[in-house]
Amino acid sequence: MTDQDRKNGDQAKADDIRKMTDSQLLKKYPHDPVIFNAIATKQAARQFAEEHLGNKRTRAAFVNQAVERFAENVEKGKKVPEVKMQARQRDDIQR
Repeated sequence: MTDQDRKNGDQAKADDIRKMTDSQLLKKYPHDPVIFNAIATKQAARQFAEEHLGNKRTRAAFVNQAVERFAENVEKGKKVPEVKMQARQRDDIQR
């Protein structure tokens, strides 16, 4: 795989992270740790927003910003951080 192929793949994956639902991502990328971390990041952002941000629009903007930053890192080929979670939470994402 060439660097250009990798960049094209990263771009496509980043676009999918921005546009697809969690279940669509898991169906398209069933064993991809980057996608797993994207979903976990989104869920963590949602949980934080629910607990700390009162306004619905503010919560949605916060989650969207977290997803966008994650997608940008994927797009640029940067190593994305692994989200730490309990096994039960991982199982819930994979369903």
